[in-house]
Amino acid sequence: MPLTDELGARLGRLDEQTFGSLRGSSFETWLSHRAEPQPYLSAAENLGRQAVFSRATSLIAGELDESIARALAEPMPTWLGELVSMWHLRRSHVVTFNYDTLVECVLPTMEFCDWRTGSQFAWGSLLAFNPGGPAGSSYNEVEGSAAPVDTFRLWKLHGSTNWFWVPGDSSGASARRVMLPGAFGSPRPVDAEEYHWMAPGRERLLVPPSALKSPYYANPVTRETWSSGFRALRSADIVTLIGYSLPATDLTTAGMLGEALHGGTVREVRVVDIRPEAVVERVRGLAPPNVDVHAVSAVDPVASYAAELLADAARSLVAELLAMSDDDTSLLLVSWGDLGRQGRSAPILRVEPSDDGRSVHLYAGELTTFQGAVGAPQFSNEPISLTTLRAAIADAERLTVSVAASDGRSTLIAAQPRVASTGYGDGRWWVLVPAGAAPAPVEHA
Repeated sequence: MPLTDELGARLGRLDEQTFGSLRGSSFETWLSHRAEPQPYLSAAENLGRQAVFSRATSLIAGELDESIARALAEPMPTWLGELVSMWHLRRSHVVTFNYDTLVECVLPTMEFCDWRTGSQFAWGSLLAFNPGGPAGSSYNEVEGSAAPVDTFRLWKLHGSTNWFWVPGDSSGASARRVMLPGAFGSPRPVDAEEYHWMAPGRERLLVPPSALKSPYYANPVTRETWSSGFRALRSADIVTLIGYSLPATDLTTAGMLGEALHGGTVREVRVVDIRPEAVVERVRGLAPPNVDVHAVSAVDPVASYAAELLADAARSLVAELLAMSDDDTSLLLVSWGDLGRQGRSAPILRVEPSDDGRSVHLYAGELTTFQGAVGAPQFSNEPISLTTLRAAIADAERLTVSVAASDGRSTLIAAQPRVASTGYGDGRWWVLVPAGAAPAPVEHA
């Protein structure tokens, strides 16, 4: 996705007459001076600037729509699927200033399944049902009968390209979310005509990247999002800033972060960036002395962050399995969660440690349903037991798995007990959970 100043440069090329004055200046600063009436300008001049600001917001949305469509035309990056799996595992709070919907699009791409409940859930749960709307909704939301699914939360402080409202609506009643623009590998761009019938009489709810955002805080949708993000920051142990520059012009965010660091439980702030030094100094200026603020330099900050979380979860799973009872002879299978009759489960048939024992690879049968995996006669070998696995992982730091007749290897991050009434053994199973998307079948010529 383009950075803020890149968006400004694009607007300058699209409309030289209106946005030509952007040259050489920060787009954020430029917007700040047009978002609010200035006391030294006449009423007519301020109205003219507000019209420019409104046009800029509309063009930003159009530019992002095109960028999102280009991203979705490609396969989903492996690290992104793994990152979403990790956030779900940790029930993370993700506070973002990005307008795009790429994180939400991961769920339909992966046909993501909650291994704790064995069921899929809609992406509206990521937003805690805020704003409301039929898109990405679940039965729980429509009926008002239960809370959002217990997964990670995505607090989109600047709004989203698929959020709409009537500008100036302080009640928030007009705010709604609409459909996603497809999935990775299967983009489905939404055109202006469709937006008109999905959100009639409304415009995009995009909080501008400017220092003065006060007009957008009058509605409860935005207030609740910022309030939830602040509570998440204040109650965290570790805060990781990924690719965020913490610009001096963003007074609201600096104030929120400073108050969270002083009044909360944060003990560590990690700044993951290509050039993190300047951001580290700005955060240190906001943090009390007892908060450790340090840099994690990375060429690809988000992918590096995902790899770190994945390695940590892999080590934790090994420790969890080694701590289980010696009497537990449950059998093992791997599963990405079955989708009705579409099976995404397979029994573990063989274990192979690496030469140094630090990594252990598991070989599984072909994907089938859970019932097929626990008792299908097509597998020539009986599934291995937890006892067999524990004997092979004493020195391991990571478990990986591959599935017969499929490409790739996946890192295992969790284990869930399950009981089967038929099939191999006494019916006790441990379902091993991989990070990322289910493997694609190998295509034969």
